Amino acid sequence: MKIKDNKRTIELTLNDESTVSLTEAQPLATKRSFLDLQNEFKAKPALVLLKLRHNKINTVLDLTHVVPYMLLYFNKAGDFRGASYSLNSEEAPYLLQTACKTILFVKQPHHLSVNSIKKLNDETD
Repeated sequence: MKIKDNKRTIELTLNDESTVSLTEAQPLATKRSFLDLQNEFKAKPALVLLKLRHNKINTVLDLTHVVPYMLLYFNKAGDFRGASYSLNSEEAPYLLQTACKTILFVKQPHHLSVNSIKKLNDETD
């Protein structure tokens, strides 16, 4: 699994129906249900769109040393389902579990307000 170098623009619809474009998002897709993302994030990309392509209910993400990121979770229809942060500055392990199959990693700091996000407009599977 590697972050692809074919960067693209991601568009988010906000609650007021306006849109925000986030440029240079790097796609990452996998069929694994346990992901150690430390190697994929060594270069600290600004945006990564992770697509999980397995049939398991949950995915476990090992985010140890994957900092500083805000993770935005979306369902299959692209509806925003929630957010979490990977800001762990300690050496302790940091794991998250999610049922969402699309996750947008946004490097912090960023101007995006979590409370205003409604939908991810993504045409690719």
